[in-house]
Amino acid sequence: MADRPAGMYRCGRPVDPEFDPEELLFLRCREDHIDNGRLNPLAIRVQNQSVNRGKYSEPHWVLFPDFLTWRVASLRVGDIPEALSGPPPICVPYTFAVEHHPLDDNYAHSEIRARKNGIYKPRLNLTHSVKLEFRSRLVERARIIAHQ
Repeated sequence: MADRPAGMYRCGRPVDPEFDPEELLFLRCREDHIDNGRLNPLAIRVQNQSVNRGKYSEPHWVLFPDFLTWRVASLRVGDIPEALSGPPPICVPYTFAVEHHPLDDNYAHSEIRARKNGIYKPRLNLTHSVKLEFRSRLVERARIIAHQ
């Protein structure tokens, strides 16, 4: 297990709910999550995708403490679709946003969360088409970061 960088610790810092659309988000991925230099759609969780926000993190910090052999992908906050709808005739609106949820040992920790009709549930039942569209959009924009 590697030691975390000192800047990762929360040390009493408050939640920062403001995200700039250009802010980078970092997520870890296994080598088998990468196909021909691109992130595989199954590497993206549609609900509660854990990321580190670039405002408070170096890219490789998502690998601490136990994932040091994994890879890092990045995307921008503005790459996350704000809303997607389920297929007709239901057309349920799903909204997506990144939220800062700092941990004591990872201040930058955030989650991409989905809401159905504006309501968040940890286990949200999203339609297959919404999952597919969400993953496709993020994979198009995600970039694999070279090893540190």
